[in-house]
Amino acid sequence: MSAHEDPETTLIDFDALLPADAPHVRKILYEEAYEHLPRDPSVAIVVYIGVHNPKSYTAWHYHNGSSFFAVLQGRIEVEFEDEVRSFAAGDVYAEPIGKIHRAHNPDPAVKFVCVGFNATPPDREMVVSVEAPW
Repeated sequence: MSAHEDPETTLIDFDALLPADAPHVRKILYEEAYEHLPRDPSVAIVVYIGVHNPKSYTAWHYHNGSSFFAVLQGRIEVEFEDEVRSFAAGDVYAEPIGKIHRAHNPDPAVKFVCVGFNATPPDREMVVSVEAPW
C-alpha cells in the first residue's frame, strides 16, 4: 500500500510540524521554478478552499492561469488524457494552464480539502468546464 492509499495519510499531523519549544514554524511545502505564470501585466489572484465529497468527481475543465493546490485533508486523483496524478494531505501541486482534466476523491469516507491559489489574466475565466474530451 502506497502512502497515497494509506488512510493514516488523509490528515496532516500539525502537531508534528511545530517543535514543542518553538512559538511558530514556516515549513516550505512547495518550491520550484515555475515558468508558466501568466505574462500579462496584471493578473487576478484567487485563493480559496476546495472541498470534495468522498467518491466525487469534478467536471472536466481547464484553468486559464497558473493553479497551485495545498492538500489539507484526504486524497485526490487528477486525471489528464495521458496520466493520473495522485496527491494526499501535506502535498502541494500545480496544474498546467489549458490542460483538460478532472479531479476525483477516491476515498469512501474522507472529504478532500485543499487551499487553491490561482493567477489568471483578468480578461479570462479562472476555470472553464468542458464536455468529456475522450
